[in-house]
Amino acid sequence: MNSEDRLDKNYDIASISNLITSLKQKDIQTYPKAISSLCKIGKPAVFPLIQVLRAEDKDLRYLAAKALEKIGKLAVRPLIDELGNNNSSIRICAVETLGKIGDTQAVNSLISTLMDEKEDEIIREYAVYALENIGKPALKQLISVLKDLDDSGAVAPLMAAAHYNNEHVRSKAIDSLERAGVSYYHIELNSNIEQTNGKIPQVKNANDIEIRKGKKRFKQTYLADFFKE
Repeated sequence: MNSEDRLDKNYDIASISNLITSLKQKDIQTYPKAISSLCKIGKPAVFPLIQVLRAEDKDLRYLAAKALEKIGKLAVRPLIDELGNNNSSIRICAVETLGKIGDTQAVNSLISTLMDEKEDEIIREYAVYALENIGKPALKQLISVLKDLDDSGAVAPLMAAAHYNNEHVRSKAIDSLERAGVSYYHIELNSNIEQTNGKIPQVKNANDIEIRKGKKRFKQTYLADFFKE
């Protein structure tokens, strides 16, 4: 039995329920053990964790996402289903967790999220980071999409793609940004986007990059000191 099919034979419905309850208590002394036990149970724990992921409490969503990330491949399809959730915070969690799992099953769904003109700008941006985590299997489709990504909500994801670790992705993103009227100069590393290991990059200074969630049209933006090869 490989790691993706792992299953703790000693579990039952009551034990999963108890572990979920322990998780919901958010006790730093107990929730790591609860996450570990839920991961050992594997697939039967996925749906209860998805239900926690739908919680209003952002800390609970984080803990559920952490457990689903550790469960890995078995959680991919249920997480893909959550990309259609009406709650944007849950969609963000699903996108980010799919990226951290890094399974190729998620590529088409993440590409669809990136292309969706009706999707929140910030979620489309997160989709780029998720695709970057998946890496090479996502490259061909992503490059193809970036060539034609020119709707009014595409600036944030294109900005993210301009920091991608693949030169061809960066090139296509920058070309698309230029067509949208977004100019740049002296693009270098250590930019206004803080690159943090294993986390979604954060904008250091919102005044330097004026494109964030809720902006519905392209703006003329000058990006200084972004990156160089």
